[in-house]
Parts: sequence; structure tokens; C-alpha cells
Amino acid sequence: MGPGAEAARQGALASSSSRPGLGGEGKIKSASRPTAAAGATAATGRVAPTCSVQLQARNRRSEARRLVSRAATGRGGVEAPDGGVVRLPRCLRRVHLCAAADAFGALSAASSSDGAIVAESDATDDMAAHPERLNGAIALIAGGTIGAGIIALPVKTVAAGFIPSTVALTCSWAYMVITAGLVIELSSYFGAGTNIVTMAEHTLGSTGRVVTVVLYTFIYCATLTAYIAEGAKLMVAMTGAAGVVVPSWLACGAFTAVFSGFVYAGTGPAEKLNSFCLLVAVVAYAALVTFLMGSIDFGNLWRADWGASIAPLPIMVVAFTFHNMIPSLMTYLGSRRLLLTAVIRGSLIPLVFYTLWQGVIMGTVGSAAAALTSADQIVAALRASAGVSAEVAIRIFSFFAIVTSFLGVGLGCVDFLADVIKGFRPKQRSSPKVGVSAAAVADPANKILDRLLPMGGMLTPALLVAVCAPTAFLPALEYSGTLRLILFGMMPAMMVWKIRYGRAAGGGPMNAPPWVAGGKAMLAFVITVAAAIISLELGGKALRALAGA
Repeated sequence: MGPGAEAARQGALASSSSRPGLGGEGKIKSASRPTAAAGATAATGRVAPTCSVQLQARNRRSEARRLVSRAATGRGGVEAPDGGVVRLPRCLRRVHLCAAADAFGALSAASSSDGAIVAESDATDDMAAHPERLNGAIALIAGGTIGAGIIALPVKTVAAGFIPSTVALTCSWAYMVITAGLVIELSSYFGAGTNIVTMAEHTLGSTGRVVTVVLYTFIYCATLTAYIAEGAKLMVAMTGAAGVVVPSWLACGAFTAVFSGFVYAGTGPAEKLNSFCLLVAVVAYAALVTFLMGSIDFGNLWRADWGASIAPLPIMVVAFTFHNMIPSLMTYLGSRRLLLTAVIRGSLIPLVFYTLWQGVIMGTVGSAAAALTSADQIVAALRASAGVSAEVAIRIFSFFAIVTSFLGVGLGCVDFLADVIKGFRPKQRSSPKVGVSAAAVADPANKILDRLLPMGGMLTPALLVAVCAPTAFLPALEYSGTLRLILFGMMPAMMVWKIRYGRAAGGGPMNAPPWVAGGKAMLAFVITVAAAIISLELGGKALRALAGA
């Protein structure tokens, strides 16, 4: 290996060594653009003047790529420290030039450690090479958010009116997209597939890990309970309309058994079913809007009570929560830029759906909307306005929307619990295949431990609660929305603050390059907004409790 290539490798290794290990998982992440430039800076021993940082970085990236190319063999491999040749995976042969030097350093280090390389390819190339994956990710995000919110939101927003609730809905969407960007930044830093519990442990310590596990478990048990209870309720209603009487407990079990099988199968099968269910939901939604258009009185949309727009905020947070899917989708897409594209496009779909849905409900029901306190009352009001066809359309739409939400949340929950369980396993001996343990290669039942055990651990209590408390849908969503502001609002901002401005366990600065714009002011804003909404929600509940007493 030439001296230039060795210098580039050492620079890349130096930049990657400052990142925390992942609790025995042994992953070595390739860094983003600033890390590649840092590797070249280490190779030259000079610091670029601040007035020409971009030009210097561009030149160093070009030089780093040239050095890596010289070290590569004609078979798509690179020279390892022991003189052998390590084959590059196909996806790394197309790695973006800005990550080339660091990918080389990480690959060299992998020959002497149980590492797996996670490299981010160029988003434009990925979009051209895997458009179906981008579309699938968009469908998963849209399907995961168009679900319970479409049923619960009108119950909470009718008192505020169309304009105040639409403003609150848009602000909630923007806030949740920002927090999703923070989770993407964390996932990119720690490596694709690393879940939020591991991120919390390495940034906020053991206390952060415990808080994350408790919050995550409670939130998603409550959310899955709500989905199972409402999905079973819709199944009972639809089968009853066909003359078949199905007990509630049997409907809960059937709903859970059928759709959890797709969660167990993984992201690919779940994405295909999700795309189908989302298509059916869109068709039913279009039919419903068509049925109701003749009954809408647009004068009803001007009614406004801005003070009542605060109460729906926790449900709106639930409506735009897809953050639990981000680690899985980072692995699925392989690029944070591509994932951000999926996040923005996928979350815009439910924003449009919810806005139109609120307009249809409030414009159709009119002044009586403020008196509606349950989804069944809304369905009855729509049936009175537009007939049985509207009722059938809303039942079909609601059911398939619930299924898409169940699939999205289920995937995230499985990855989360698998990450927790993995932390209690002993380290596995490395196999000859880089980044894969010998046990994983030798034991075909490893998938059962990795997916079936976490899935059963989350779905079993949710199913039991749904059977025992079939009316827990709305309260479960409301409380989980309040806690989601902590888990997916405050905590990601605190963790990003740590990796950007904090210090590692060894005492050195972590110095992660910022990805979400705004610096410390943006992180402080995210934390403040979450704390304010939680305070208002808890204060409102306390006042209502005192008034009732």
C-alpha cells in the first residue's frame, strides 16, 4: 500500500475511532461528508482556513477518492492491513466520493474487529437504482400515519373549527418532521438499524436507556392496544352488516394473528401489504368524499374557537408519529437523504388527508359537530347526511387505515425490542464473513429470537388489554401522544445535542457534524415546544378533574 493511501486510511480510522461502540454489536459506521474531509486533513496534517473550507474539502475528497482507487484491485476489493484483499460489497463499489476515504478506513478496521459497514450512498443514485424502495418507504410512512388519527382527530377538533384545527395540524406536522430529521441524524451517526434505546444509552447514559425503554414500552403497548381494539370493533361491525356475528374477543385475536404475521415476515412483505391496504383506503376515502360533497355547507367551515385548538395537539402528535420506523427504513433505503425525502413526502400525504377529512366532517355536520364525542356519533351523523353508502365507505376506509398503522408500529416495535434483547446477549464469535456472527450463520432459528420473541413480548399484553377494555381506543391514544412528545421530541433533541456538543466516555469531544439546520437554537426550540404542550395538556386535565370534582 502506498504512503498516501496509508495516510488516508489512518485519517479515516482516527475520525471513526471517536465514536462510541454499540454495546457489543460491533458496528463500524462510515461517516458522512465532513468525516471524509477530516480524514484527508489528518493525512496532510493541516487545517484549512475558514475562508475556503468548502474548496479545501472538495479537493480533499477528490484526493481521498484517488488514493482509495489506487489501493483497490481490479476485482472490486481493497488492500487490508495484513496485505490481503478484502472484497467490497456491491453497494460499496458505488459509494459516493465524499464517503470513500472513511469507507476505506472502516473496511480496513473491519478486518481486525467484528464490524459491519454501513455506508451511505448518494441519494440521487439510490433513487434511480431503487425507486420501488423509495415508494415503498413513502407508503409505509403514509400508511403508518393515516390510521388511528383519521378516526380520533375529528372527535377532538370539531370544537375548534376547521381553520384553527388546520393551523394546529400544519404546525404539528412541521414539528414532527423536524424531530424526524433529528432521529435520522442519530440513526446515521450510530449506524443503520441501531434503535433509539441504544442511541439513548450512548448519549444519555444508563438512565436514558431505562427512560427510553419504559416510555417506548408503555407508548407502543397503548398504541397497539388502541389499534387492535378499534380494528376488532370495525371487523365486528362489518361482519355484523353481512349477517355474521363475531365475538369481540375473537375479532381481536383474528386481527392480531393475521396482521402480525406480516410484521414477523419483515419490512418487505409488510410494505407490500401496506401498499395494498393504503390503496384500498385511498379508494374508500375518495368514494366517501364523493358521497359527502353534496352535503357540505362551506359556511360551517368559518366557525372558529382558537382556545379549543390546544386540546387536540397530543392526538395530532400521534397522527404524525412514524419515528419508530426510521431505524428500519434507514437500513431499507441506505441513505439519510433518501430517507428524509421519504419522510417529507410520506408525511405530506396524511397532512392532506387529515385536512380534507376535517373539512368534510365539519362542513357536513355543521354546528352539531361540537356536541360529537365519539367516532360512532360521527359515523351516525354522516350516515344521516349522506346515507348508508357513506357509512360503508367510512368503515372500509377506517379498517384499512388501522391496518396500515398497525403494520408500521409493529415493525418499529419489533426492532426496538430486538435491540433491547440484543443488549443482554453475550458477544458472538465472529464468522469468516465480515460483520456476521458465527451463531447467526450456524443457527437458522436466529430469526425466531430476533423477531418472534420481541413481537410476542409487545403484542401479547396489547391483545390482552384490548380484549379486556375494548373502549380504550381514544384514551390510550391521548396519553400515548403526550408521552411521545418526550420520546420523539425532547429526547432526540437532547441526544443530538450530546453527539454534536458533548463529550464521549473517554473524555474527548464527540463532534458529530450537524445535519439538521438551526444549531443549538433549533434543539432548544424542539425541547421547549414539547415541554409547553405537555404542561398545557396536563394542566388542562387537572383543571377538568377539579371541575368535575
